[in-house]
Amino acid sequence: MAAGTVLAGRYEVEALLGAGGFGATYQARDRARFGATCVVKELLPMRQANETARRLFEREARLLADLSHPQIPRLHAYFEHEGRFILIQEFVDGETLAARLQRETRIPEGEVRQIVLQLL
Repeated sequence: MAAGTVLAGRYEVEALLGAGGFGATYQARDRARFGATCVVKELLPMRQANETARRLFEREARLLADLSHPQIPRLHAYFEHEGRFILIQEFVDGETLAARLQRETRIPEGEVRQIVLQLL
């Protein structure tokens, strides 16, 4: 999805955050919320034909809608746009573990334990 793409008349894509075999994630601005930063997650078009992938994507949206936890980004919206399945989630600012590992080759054991506990 190109920067500048507007989804549902309000979510403006700014940059690609990451992509994998199942989908892509973008940083965006919510025009209806004073330009607040949010995340757009899409099911990649080539995978939409796979009914299992579609069901899993919708299941994730339903699960996220029911969750409320400080460690899980909140779901703002779920919709289809031009044949693509879209989730809009809260943006959580911070450094990825991959970026930190590139910057630091060794992380203290106590911090590694904290990271693992957060993941669990």
